[in-house]
Amino acid sequence: MSETTPDAAPRGPSRLRRTLQWRFWVNLAVVLLVTCWIPLLTQTAVMKDQEGNILSQTTIQVRAWRSWKALATQGPSLAHGKAVGLHFGLSFLMCFTVWYLAAGRDLRAEQSPQDSPQEEAPHE
Repeated sequence: MSETTPDAAPRGPSRLRRTLQWRFWVNLAVVLLVTCWIPLLTQTAVMKDQEGNILSQTTIQVRAWRSWKALATQGPSLAHGKAVGLHFGLSFLMCFTVWYLAAGRDLRAEQSPQDSPQEEAPHE
C-alpha cells in the first residue's frame, strides 16, 4: 500500500495571529480615544425628608475619560472600574470582531485560485 498523503502547503499566519497584528492594537487605541467622551457611568443623588418625599434629585454623567483618569490618579474604584471595563470590553469586542472577519476574508481570497483571464497577444 502506498501512502497518498498530499504534501502540506506552506501555511501563513493563522486567522487569530492576523487579527492581533499591530494594526489591530492601533485601531483599538483610536477607537478608545474617539469614544472616550461617551458617558458610561451615571450617578444619581436623591435627598428625601423624613416622610420619604423627594426634596431634590441630581444626576451626573461621568464620561469614560474621567473614569480612566480617576482609576489612574485615585486608584481602584468599583464604579469607575466597571465603566472602564465596559468601555474597554465593548471597544475590544467591536474591533476584534471586525478584524477577525476581515482576516478570514483575506485568507479565503489568498486560498482561492485567481480567475484572471490570461492576456492574449494582439493579432497582427
